[in-house]
Amino acid sequence: MHQSGARQLLDRINPEHPQAETLRSAALKCIEAAERFADAKSNLNKGDRFTPAGVSAALREMIPGHAMQLKAARAPIDKLDREAKERRSAMKVPTPDKGDLAAAIERIEIRSFLREMPPSERSGLLASTRDERILHTALSAPPELSGK
Repeated sequence: MHQSGARQLLDRINPEHPQAETLRSAALKCIEAAERFADAKSNLNKGDRFTPAGVSAALREMIPGHAMQLKAARAPIDKLDREAKERRSAMKVPTPDKGDLAAAIERIEIRSFLREMPPSERSGLLASTRDERILHTALSAPPELSGK
């Protein structure tokens, strides 16, 4: 991979992410595996040693070994991706019971309360509250109803 392209890829990894070093290391290993394959192809194309068909045949023989290296390099990325998908799927906002009038009134009051707050305070409250009613109310209706 071209150096600036690799740098751009690595720069996209948020340094604040708790797994940033794991992701950076895995990305570098993936880039190195791709570069090794590109170098092998380049070496095969040098000189008159192989015909184009011979280069293709030699590359086909190399693919399983390079694919194993790439798969091993990607393993930490794939693991973090699976974990993120599992966490995301576990974060389902329950659908409000439309027959519960008292809960509906409470959601109206919470949305009104949120709308009246300055945006920075509202964001802070939603990020820090442990009251699931507030979070469910804010997430169970269009954002405009809660002041977004």
